Amino acid sequence: LTSSNSPFFLVASHAQRLPNMEKTSGPACVLHAIGLASKMQDEELARSVAEVPFELLDPNMRKHVCNAMAKLPEELLAQHIKEVAPLLQDGRWDVRAAAADAMAHLPPDVLATLADQLAAVLQDEFWQVRIAVVNAMSQLLQQVLAQYIGELAKLLQHPLHTIRTAACNALAKMPAKALA
Repeated sequence: LTSSNSPFFLVASHAQRLPNMEKTSGPACVLHAIGLASKMQDEELARSVAEVPFELLDPNMRKHVCNAMAKLPEELLAQHIKEVAPLLQDGRWDVRAAAADAMAHLPPDVLATLADQLAAVLQDEFWQVRIAVVNAMSQLLQQVLAQYIGELAKLLQHPLHTIRTAACNALAKMPAKALA
């Protein structure tokens, strides 16, 4: 944490410039900064949060890092997506949902490279994850999304209306002839 090259140090140093953070230091500052970055549009703080090794974070912080990364500019998020994509398989549903939410902010060409990973989570046991994945998939280019029409159409029969609505919204981006 004390090395000026440490990603945690960078997060802490950026965070200490924020209101009510000047007296906070060490790990508490890093954890608070990650939470702040996930709630506000501080691009410099979000950039430093993106450098934090995910494997060193507890599940709540992994979720907050995903939320912070969703606020990064598309090109910067695309550079760090290799850290976010594996979190679609995290043991906690809220981390999986946050990872899918972050992925929804990727440029469509980058998101297309992760479409199979997203589709693999369409049947997650938690509805919040399914909705986040469907929302991310709805950002895919039509020619990529067309490969997953069958999986999305199955969700139109789901008992929860929120999942049916998300699937309907994703499918609405397709031309009618692709849905026939």
